[in-house]
Amino acid sequence: MLVHKVAKETLLVVHGIDASANAQAAARSKEALKRTAALLRTGDTATGVPAAAEPLRTQIVELEQLEAQLEPTLENVSKGSKDAAAQLATDMERVAEKADLVFTIVMGQLGRAYGGKKIDQLRQINELRKLTQKMAKDLFLVALGVDAMRLRQQIGRNLEFCVSVLAALQKGDKALGIEALGDPALRAHAARAEQAL
Repeated sequence: MLVHKVAKETLLVVHGIDASANAQAAARSKEALKRTAALLRTGDTATGVPAAAEPLRTQIVELEQLEAQLEPTLENVSKGSKDAAAQLATDMERVAEKADLVFTIVMGQLGRAYGGKKIDQLRQINELRKLTQKMAKDLFLVALGVDAMRLRQQIGRNLEFCVSVLAALQKGDKALGIEALGDPALRAHAARAEQAL
């Protein structure tokens, strides 16, 4: 998820880890975040994306406003402010919650339009991608000493969830409501990802 990717890349810059490349990556991620929200709001005839209708449009506008409010905090984090790093964690959670709501509405619309299990699988795969970015960001915040105890517990829970979903995507899991992926290559990829975790 781009929200957590921006935070992770900014924190890497703060720690001097491949700072130039991560600063460029953070700038690209922020721009992609803005472009994606604008595309969903206004639509794009070239790609066939329709303009958002209510209630999605209002949620996207609120997401764009929250993203704009991140700019000063990101700037302060990049200057090495520990207080700003703590604020970034709080602000990013607000943006992530709003982005999740937008995604849930979009997936609901797709589910009504196309139906079926593929949408559920896509939702779970997106959740995995989001959580891996979030865990990376949270690990850096723990290293900075920002809300370390709570974040350690959260990382543990998210890791357990990721492993269970990856296992379910390989074999299916009725309790989680996940069917196994049909493509053997995708199942093998899920197995490799599970082993990596």
